Amino acid sequence: MVNYQKYWVNFDRCTPEFRKCLDELFLDIAFSQPGVKNQIRCPCPKCNNFMFKFRNKVHHHVRQWGIVTSYKTWVHHGEILQDTSTIDVSSLNEIDCERENDSATYKMLYNIFRGETLGETPRDFATNVDENIEEEPHQGAKRFQRLMRDYEQSLYPDSGISRLSFIVKLFQMKCRYGWSNNSVDALLLFLKSIFPKENSCPTSFYDARKVIRDLGLDYEKIDACVNDCILFRGQAYAGLDECPKCKQSRWVKGRGNEKDNLRKKVPQKTLRYFPLKPRLQRIFMCEEQREQ
Repeated sequence: MVNYQKYWVNFDRCTPEFRKCLDELFLDIAFSQPGVKNQIRCPCPKCNNFMFKFRNKVHHHVRQWGIVTSYKTWVHHGEILQDTSTIDVSSLNEIDCERENDSATYKMLYNIFRGETLGETPRDFATNVDENIEEEPHQGAKRFQRLMRDYEQSLYPDSGISRLSFIVKLFQMKCRYGWSNNSVDALLLFLKSIFPKENSCPTSFYDARKVIRDLGLDYEKIDACVNDCILFRGQAYAGLDECPKCKQSRWVKGRGNEKDNLRKKVPQKTLRYFPLKPRLQRIFMCEEQREQ
């Protein structure tokens, strides 16, 4: 059982004492834990124990930003929770029940952001760690922080589902049943009006889609020939106003004249394309799928 000494975490991070304690009282122990190879969860506020980093990267992040203040028991680095006999089992059951609808979402978050560090290669920070160079937070960490806020926020009190899970399920139904953006907007406004006053339901599909983009689940709209002859994409077809094969207009013909229709440019048919690369990445980030 690991028993970390933590008296040093509030030391001035620029001092040799902090560096020594960080190496000897945290990193040496964390990297000696069973199952740890060459990366551990970085406990800095930017990575928030979700991004896996190499030792020199963790050292640099903790010296730069410290350890996230809410991380009291270092369970991600081998420390065991103490005084478990005082925990109310009934309250744990309530938490498990509340989070039952979110377990798949949490697993998805883990697989997505775990995968973002798989290709990372170690860099030697020994020569520049003492330089006052502000490092921008990892883009994946920024996205993760936004998504975790949505994951930790209930749709409404005692709803049993997080805002993030609600948005993911809504997006799945929209794609499965071909709902238009306007229909989703109307549904969200209706749901928001009947949910308890303190709810975090998005007010439009536009707001919900920003979350979907962070998850990497968004799609690309491609105009198609109404007779399925071609897709209006690529250098050959992207700029055309009619199909070169059947001569059908790319655009909806309204009540106005042809010039007005071309100005508005509402496509007659649209294909929603889910890029293959992110889908394959999602599959192989998941340990179970990768083993198969």
